[in-house]
Amino acid sequence: MTLTIPNNFINAVRNGNKNDLASDVLCGHLSTRIGHAGNISYRLGQRANLAEQKKTVADYPYFAEMHERYLKHLTAHEIDPNETILGCWLECDTENECFAGNEPAYKLARGSHRKPYLIPTL
Repeated sequence: MTLTIPNNFINAVRNGNKNDLASDVLCGHLSTRIGHAGNISYRLGQRANLAEQKKTVADYPYFAEMHERYLKHLTAHEIDPNETILGCWLECDTENECFAGNEPAYKLARGSHRKPYLIPTL
């Protein structure tokens, strides 16, 4: 898989001018949060059989509907739903941009950095 980075991003970095960007940085940040949260949930999840999956989403109609679509997708590709990972439930604190009460998720979100590229804790 090849990663394509838009030229406007490269130009903005080289020129040090955010006005060269095609979109506001905040827009990009906000639009990727849900994908990052899903990835972290998956990475902290565990294998769950179909009954456990259905029980987990039963009280959430929106998630139950998504789960049914997911099962159709698995069936179409001949994948056993009992072999899938059920992501952990994450409480997202969007104001503070962290996962409330889930230190492993928070650590994954922060990543690991080496000196001198450390990110300060606020």
